[in-house]
Amino acid sequence: RRRPPYHDINNVASYVPTPDSTLAWNLQRGAMIGTLAGGLQALVSNFINTSRSVLNVYQPPQSLSQSMSMLRLIRSLDCYKQGFKVQMQFQMMYGLLTVMPRVTLYRFIDGPWQSYWGGTDIMFPKKIPGVALVAALTAPLGTFCEMVRRAYMADLTFPPELRQGYKSILNAMWSVPKNNGLYFCYKNTFPFMAGEFFIGLVSLYSHDFFRDIMSVVHTKGGLPA
Repeated sequence: RRRPPYHDINNVASYVPTPDSTLAWNLQRGAMIGTLAGGLQALVSNFINTSRSVLNVYQPPQSLSQSMSMLRLIRSLDCYKQGFKVQMQFQMMYGLLTVMPRVTLYRFIDGPWQSYWGGTDIMFPKKIPGVALVAALTAPLGTFCEMVRRAYMADLTFPPELRQGYKSILNAMWSVPKNNGLYFCYKNTFPFMAGEFFIGLVSLYSHDFFRDIMSVVHTKGGLPA
């Protein structure tokens, strides 16, 4: 029987780049993951936030019909519609500025590490430095997105004479560093930076761990991972 096309590179525990792990391919992967994850996160986050606001006023639903009524009420609220726009802008910004570079660099740096044919990788520590490097490089990007979001939301609570007048999250992304300097987005942000680093470290390495466990689909079936 003809061997799958990935047999040779998966039969060695070494660093071998694959044809589908070029920078261009990884950019496409990162863009797809960033936009899809951002859109889904916007839907979930906006629904949860609006539901909490509704439950502060109304009692929790006691039956299926009441749950459906609450769902219709939530979808009809202006704050739900406006909140969805804000969430979508923020999640798209985060997805394209943080998730996309994070996935791209991760697949580009750690993707060429191969394991023995038909088995899981017992030398997993070799991938930790690459994951840590990617998490460290992309942590400032996630911190920037979070500070822009906070600046935009805080501006809405100020008196009219003190507002910066951000029109949207995307407008704030341009106006905040332009008016206050880039350092403003990173001043006293070590907790956010550390949080973004650990988010990247844990999420990427967890993905790698489960991807390795499911590698039999890749090695036996000859399917790209």
